[in-house]
Parts: sequence; structure tokens; C-alpha cells
Amino acid sequence: MTFESVRNNPELCEQVKAYCREKWEKVSGVFARTADRSVSAEQFPQTWVMLMKTPEGNRVTGFYQLEEKDRLTIHTELTPFITTLFVDPGMHGGKGFGEMILNHARCVLGSMGYDTAYLCTDHIGYYEQYGFEEIGLDLTDYGQPTKVYITDTLGDFRYEVFDRKHPMPDHTRLAVYGLQHEVQENPAFLLWFLKNAAVTGQYPKFFTVTAFRGEGVAGTVNAMRSPEDSRSWYIGDLIVAEDCRGQGIADKMIRKVLTRIGRCAVGGETVCSYIEKDNEASRGLHRKLGFEDTGELKPFGELHFGENITTWIREI
Repeated sequence: MTFESVRNNPELCEQVKAYCREKWEKVSGVFARTADRSVSAEQFPQTWVMLMKTPEGNRVTGFYQLEEKDRLTIHTELTPFITTLFVDPGMHGGKGFGEMILNHARCVLGSMGYDTAYLCTDHIGYYEQYGFEEIGLDLTDYGQPTKVYITDTLGDFRYEVFDRKHPMPDHTRLAVYGLQHEVQENPAFLLWFLKNAAVTGQYPKFFTVTAFRGEGVAGTVNAMRSPEDSRSWYIGDLIVAEDCRGQGIADKMIRKVLTRIGRCAVGGETVCSYIEKDNEASRGLHRKLGFEDTGELKPFGELHFGENITTWIREI
């Protein structure tokens, strides 16, 4: 089984359009228009064709498309989307062809620098088995209700979220701590402290986004909600492994934090970060992500900060 893009391949484009008209006539008009644009598009849209080699030549057995947006009216900020996914009914006897298409799409988007992908559907229970998570309901601009799903792409780095319901494994705790400190020869006390005596116990709404390259920790950032004000959040302890810097990991981890907070937001939430005045890299990153420097040091719960720090705030 192989995948080919219709980019710069108008012959394949015509072949898959005819196949869609035969197999899925309901969407064939929209599919054809998107496929035509895919032939010359630099980035989006994209149309990919799953082909099976036969004695008569390559036979189309499925397809999918990638779009920058998917005509939603609520989650308008989300991008990119896996759309118009189809597997030939004759292939359903074989295992995993739908998963293969999804993973191919995740790989393509990962190679483009995206760490998340989205998908809209009215199917129930199918995409969940392949790691997609429902994040909400939406309404298309043509009046169709739909569910919106999110998943990680497949690339050099992957990102995981840990919280009280999904605690961080011990070896990951030690690896995260090891990004900033030297781990003692016997880490038993350190593990006890990290699990029981660290600041997380004071903040029940606490979660961590951790980046991995292979099995190694590439970076991490913490987020916690104020016990005094449920609409006030703090993000901090941001660090990226030295050999992984300059690859957008800090940007992606903070974006994941903001996305997770945004999902449970009720309105009026603020997220604060505390940055050294001379840390131009961090200041520039937070500025790009919509944070503003207050010019002063504002308290957050019982946390303590140095003197050369100001509070940066972003509204959600």
C-alpha cells in the first residue's frame, strides 16, 4: 500500500475524483473542488490517495484531504484539519486501513511542523479508538452539527499531559527534575518529595505538559489554577533540554497549556507568567503568544519570585 499526493499530478487528481463520484457521490462535488486546488497549492489544501499495487497497475483504495480550516462557526481558531477520509468498502475485511490513513495524515502534518491535528465528524466511537479526543460540539457554516476531535501529530516530538487523574510516571518525574537539577544517586527521597511535599499539593488544579523525543524528556511546563480565584492561572517552570532548543518546543508546550485552559474556561480567565527582565528569548516568546508585560511583580498564591521579574498576563 502506498500514498501519493495529487500535487503536481493532475492525472491522479482526475482518477481519484472519478473514484469519489463512484464511491461517495454525496461529497464528490466538494471533494473535487478541493482536489483541483490541491494540484497547485503550496501548503493547503492537500489531497492524498491510498493506492494498492495490482497486476493491472495501481488501484485507488481510499483517500483523505488536509485543510487549513473546516468551515466551523465556533472553533474558528483551530487548524489544521483532516477531512473527507474514505476507505474502500472492499478493504474493510483487512485490519487497520482506516488507522493507516489517519497515521499517514498525522505524519504529513507532523513533518509540516504541526503538533496537533483536528477532525470533524458525526461518527460515534470510531476515532476514539485511534487516540482522538472529543473537544466539543460545533456548527458548520452550512448548518450541520458536528463533533470536533483533536489528536497529536506524528513527528520527532510528542507531547503528553499529566495531572492528578493521569499522574506522571516515576522515571519521567526524575527526568523532568534532571533537566534543572542533578539527581542524587538514590532518588527515593526525591520521588517522595516530588509526589507529596512539592507545591502541587497546594494547587488541586495542577497539570504538566511534557515533550518527549523518543523515550527521553525534551521539555516541560507546569500550569496551576489559583485556589483563591478559579479564573486565574499560572504557568511556569518552563524548560527545554539544551539539545532540543530552537525547535519550537516551548512555543508548542505553552500553546497546549493555553488550549487546555481554554477548554474549561467560563469567561474572564487570565493566565500569568513570571519572566526575568533580561530573558529576551522568553519575553519574545510570550509576547508572540499574546502575553503582555505588566511592568510589575504581582503575587500568585504563596509562590515566591525573584526581584528581577515582572508578571506577564494573557486573557483567554
